[in-house]
Amino acid sequence: SNHGEVAVAHLVYRSGQQTMYVLQLPWQLLQQGKQFYVTQDAAQKMAAGETLVESSGGQSLSIGKYGDLAIAIAANVPQEKIAQLAKW
Repeated sequence: SNHGEVAVAHLVYRSGQQTMYVLQLPWQLLQQGKQFYVTQDAAQKMAAGETLVESSGGQSLSIGKYGDLAIAIAANVPQEKIAQLAKW
């Protein structure tokens, strides 16, 4: 999809009962904090190369930075599985 003049990738994968949503957007767009937002401490950790993973009740979210991209993965999988998927 487009957000202004910036293209953003949205991907949805489904296999059986597992669904995974992947969002890829330019790192610069995330830093602007307009259409997409993370807290300042999360952005600093991502800029330093850290992948952030949160999980609750079998639902997991991972966000990180890969080159000039910010990538988020949300899935109905345990934290260990999403950590394996988010190796960028």
